Amino acid sequence: MKVFVSYTVRDSLVTKELLERLSNMLVAFSEPYIDLLHNDSLDKQARVKDELINSDVILLLESDAISDSPWVQWEIETATSLGIVVKPICIRNQSLNQRSIQALIESKRANQFKSDS
Repeated sequence: MKVFVSYTVRDSLVTKELLERLSNMLVAFSEPYIDLLHNDSLDKQARVKDELINSDVILLLESDAISDSPWVQWEIETATSLGIVVKPICIRNQSLNQRSIQALIESKRANQFKSDS
């Protein structure tokens, strides 16, 4: 299962260390794509688009700054228009653990993110 991780580093909650930890958890049961860690392409925007449209699920790291990120908004809108389920996980008050993330991603229930826009 291909998992595209959507996030912003506009606030202090999402760090490279957090993303590395998340990647290590996800790789145990999926093929994660995290732009900051995996995008070594010359055309970075094209790579993001390609990874997004070929993903099975979007894992949205919810933080206060996601509504201020045009990229995150584009990722959510694009995924929704393609029928790719967006599974939000609040990182403000929740420590990330592999079991809860795997259960969220693999759940049949669509925890579809609802955009404010």
